[in-house]
Amino acid sequence: MIVEFSDFKGERRIPDLFPEIGTDDVANTATQQALGEFIEKYEREYLLQFLTPLNPPSWGEMGEAVSELYDYNDLPEEEKIDEEKNRLIKSLKAIIPNFIAFYWFKNETIQNTGIGAVIPNGSNSKRANNVERMVFVWNEMVDGSRRLYKDFKDSKDGKDSNDGLFPDRDIFKKINAWGI
Repeated sequence: MIVEFSDFKGERRIPDLFPEIGTDDVANTATQQALGEFIEKYEREYLLQFLTPLNPPSWGEMGEAVSELYDYNDLPEEEKIDEEKNRLIKSLKAIIPNFIAFYWFKNETIQNTGIGAVIPNGSNSKRANNVERMVFVWNEMVDGSRRLYKDFKDSKDGKDSNDGLFPDRDIFKKINAWGI
């Protein structure tokens, strides 16, 4: 995996990911396990969406490209000598956590229970809306995806393409709180 728990900071911070000083870490272990499942699912989904427009082979070949990127990322630091891949991985580590955090916050907004879907509500708490946070982390991810796509497209084409056109993939489309 490219993304690590430590990449979730700032607006994309996941509550209970790390234990507070002097507290029990049972809840944190459960959160880390659940987030690990999100990372495994959504990191790969992001990579498939991002890498496909740059080099449009079949989906099977895209899986190979993602696996190759993972294999490279797992190498010891002294063996990572491909500057382009190093730059790509560094950029992806800054972008993908937003993609994952969006789906995490979306999942945490409504929970399924034995009586159906409910909105969690603490007895001594004020209900807050995750929508603004979700919109922010998504749009920040879109901005990063667009910059990275343009940077890699320009390096492959050997020219500065400032046409503002991006592939028809979700990771290149901004959202708003109203769904329009």
